[in-house]
Amino acid sequence: GKKLGYKIFIGKREQPELYNSKKLSTFADLNSLDFIEDKTKRARIEMIDVLWIDNNQNIKFALEVENSTNFTSGVQRASNLEINTSKLMIVPDERKKEFKALADPLFIDNFKHYNWRYLYYSAVERLASSQKIDIKDVDNYTENQ
Repeated sequence: GKKLGYKIFIGKREQPELYNSKKLSTFADLNSLDFIEDKTKRARIEMIDVLWIDNNQNIKFALEVENSTNFTSGVQRASNLEINTSKLMIVPDERKKEFKALADPLFIDNFKHYNWRYLYYSAVERLASSQKIDIKDVDNYTENQ
């Protein structure tokens, strides 16, 4: 997100977690979403794992990292965002079969309706290791359900 010029918000639940001995909150540009006036909606959106936000405080991307959790919960949280907001589900490579086997019509319909795409950890690692990326690079690695 930072390589694309976005401000980063890390979800409230994830902020105290550690990465390389640092709290995830230290990697964020924003620690709250006070620009969202509806407090109930804001509280739900603040539970999304990662948000990429432009300078005008528009949420451009929502990312849900489904390391071990239920795939449906991320779709539910992000349904509070504008429908045209891009949403990315990040799936561990070892959960590919599980993700691809999802047959729940409610999940599949909402995944499509709310503008979701997915990519695997290996794709995120390739993108992160690139010196410079643009949105087309992200698009090249994402897939639709």
